[in-house]
Amino acid sequence: MDPSAAKELIGLLSERASAWQALWTVFYTVSAAIVTLIASGKLLPKYRWLASSIAVAGFLLFAAGNYRALDELRKQREAIVEYVKIKAKDTPQIIAVAEASAPPSLADLRAYHWGLSVFVVVLLFAIPAFQKAPEA
Repeated sequence: MDPSAAKELIGLLSERASAWQALWTVFYTVSAAIVTLIASGKLLPKYRWLASSIAVAGFLLFAAGNYRALDELRKQREAIVEYVKIKAKDTPQIIAVAEASAPPSLADLRAYHWGLSVFVVVLLFAIPAFQKAPEA
């Protein structure tokens, strides 16, 4: 394999891995922000359950969109890894890099993403249950 072609393919794998990381960073940031907002009790303090329910609905819409983006990126990474393996059939070092860049399986992605989402939803409903009633 031509070294410049190998460099381009490795760069493409790196770019897709960075996009993957960015999507997870957004997911963690939004999750933490929503939980913090509900935990602060400043959003509709007299209607904590309503605020929590609205936050859950918004979070689930966000989580579904984030999951679709992650799944699409997972498919792209799988295709790139397979392409690199075919093109670099005589270069075991590049094949090893490609295999190390492989995304998780669909089942692993589902379990991790939706497991975290369920955890956030449970927190969003549990927090108002343990907050003190607002002062009248």
